[in-house]
Amino acid sequence: MARYCVVLWMPTVVHSDFDFIYKSDFEVFEISDGLEESQITQGDSRLYAHIALTPERNIRVDVTTDAEGKNLVLGEGFLLQYQMHSHNGLFKYLLDIPDQGTSLITVKADGSAEFPCDIYNRIKEIYHRHNYHNVNDGDSVIKPYMSLMDVDIQSENNAALTHYLDQYERKFKSSFLFLSDIYDRLILMKRLSLYWKLMIGKGKHGVFYQMATRIKGDKTYCNTLFQSVYNSDASKEARRRTFNINNINESVSVMVERINNRFSLSMSVISFWLAFFAIILSIVFFALSLK
Repeated sequence: MARYCVVLWMPTVVHSDFDFIYKSDFEVFEISDGLEESQITQGDSRLYAHIALTPERNIRVDVTTDAEGKNLVLGEGFLLQYQMHSHNGLFKYLLDIPDQGTSLITVKADGSAEFPCDIYNRIKEIYHRHNYHNVNDGDSVIKPYMSLMDVDIQSENNAALTHYLDQYERKFKSSFLFLSDIYDRLILMKRLSLYWKLMIGKGKHGVFYQMATRIKGDKTYCNTLFQSVYNSDASKEARRRTFNINNINESVSVMVERINNRFSLSMSVISFWLAFFAIILSIVFFALSLK
């Protein structure tokens, strides 16, 4: 049996004592995200999970082969033993698992292991609401912190804090590349084609705004880590990370402003031509009525 330190970040827009709970018991859900096919099946059955918070703030994860949560798979569930938490949303747990791992948690040859993103994404709902996106949309790219080494989450520049800041830098870069592709298509779109798509309601600007809002929303959560008293790293790597995240968000704001200007202008032109044709039709009908 191996003991791991698991630090899960509960995204929050305020520094908090976390004396509130949004959700303590969960519906049974199908395990699918971030795992190999062999890890999410038991024989011919898919694997499902049920998460519950105990009065001691421990988190129990049970694994079943049915959506009703009745057929438990022994040896596959686990208990996260609560240790402490910090005002910036970092929650520290201890986790004991077999040396060979489980279906959900793979142990590598060097003894390291990865906590399943799918389970982490659901656990966050205990203290975090997905305000800027759906529960299955986007969060799974943030990998949880899990290590054989203990970590003090209330020490400066601790490994768990750095881990989540690095994960967010990676997420912002990926989101920005996707947003930039949509942006280029909108900006370079031929004007006649743009008018037509706006007229029939099939423009792609909706996706652009959704992604831009998600990036700016994620930044509000990321700020709780940036502004934490435990984040004081002045290294070259930390400065690069901070610059990338902040500048990406500045760029998103500029891109949104330009798209707003372009689409506002396009709609104004459309409105002008619609009004023009309405006047012409009125004149034609008036002339016909005189005959």
